[in-house]
Amino acid sequence: MADTVDAAAALLNHLPTDAPRDHRFLAGAESVGMDDRSPAEVLGRMRVAVGDSDRFRGAAFSANDDGFIETVYRRSVVEGATEVRFVATPAPARYVATEFPDLVAGILDSDAIEVRVAPSMPFACYLATADGETTGYLGVHGEHDNFLGFVANDRPGAVAWLESVYAERWTAAAPFADFLADEGLSP
Repeated sequence: MADTVDAAAALLNHLPTDAPRDHRFLAGAESVGMDDRSPAEVLGRMRVAVGDSDRFRGAAFSANDDGFIETVYRRSVVEGATEVRFVATPAPARYVATEFPDLVAGILDSDAIEVRVAPSMPFACYLATADGETTGYLGVHGEHDNFLGFVANDRPGAVAWLESVYAERWTAAAPFADFLADEGLSP
């Protein structure tokens, strides 16, 4: 347990001091960081989490991986295999709207994905459910919004805490279509 906490603490030290935390998320957690793995491996694990899930909920403030964006789109809109509910802050929402305009039209037309935009968030979080089992991922970024890694946990108490954090973000967010209209961006 001490090794798990130490590894997770190295990543979690990068969270803002006012970010919500819960000790339940560390018990039994797996820490996956760029210090001991290649960026491709760390980012690839998040793509696999989406690709293997039938339900995926996420909240992010940085667009660090185009492959992740494309995987979310493919699994939800193209294949209809994953139900996605995603919250982004304005920066990644704007990035998707300008860099992936074809995807935006599909997102807005699909019942398999719903995207909302929140003004801010202290860290990224993801909840991937496959075959009734959910794993929570707390994403950690550096001072320049560069992705450093994640802490993952599938224990019920850890998942329940991260679900409550995600639910707060979802509730505080506005529909993606409203954001696009306010920004003067069209699909």
